[in-house]
Amino acid sequence: MQANAEKKIVFNPLAPQTNNDPQMNAERDMKDIIKQDVIRTNQEFAYFKRQTTKDLLTSLLFLWGKTYPEFGYRQGMNEILAIVLLVFDTERLDPDPSLNWDEMDDSEIANSYLI
Repeated sequence: MQANAEKKIVFNPLAPQTNNDPQMNAERDMKDIIKQDVIRTNQEFAYFKRQTTKDLLTSLLFLWGKTYPEFGYRQGMNEILAIVLLVFDTERLDPDPSLNWDEMDDSEIANSYLI
């Protein structure tokens, strides 16, 4: 056996990834924090329990943090984005033309016809 023999590297896809890239580690940490916050976001409403809503919140918050690293993700941004996302989602619902929306109380509309 040679003393200077090169060490053979074996690829194992199941082995834990060892990465010393600080940017990748920071992004992974940010995404983990975002996921933790999104899991707790407004869980009293069925809309926020949907996996599609959680995935959308996570993706948008991660994109924000990555695009604006000087600001990054901060705790509480999930709550703000949740309101914006809910408004955008409810605005795209087709209103029932048989109902007279002007005569309805706002609380009745919110409780019966919004997400």
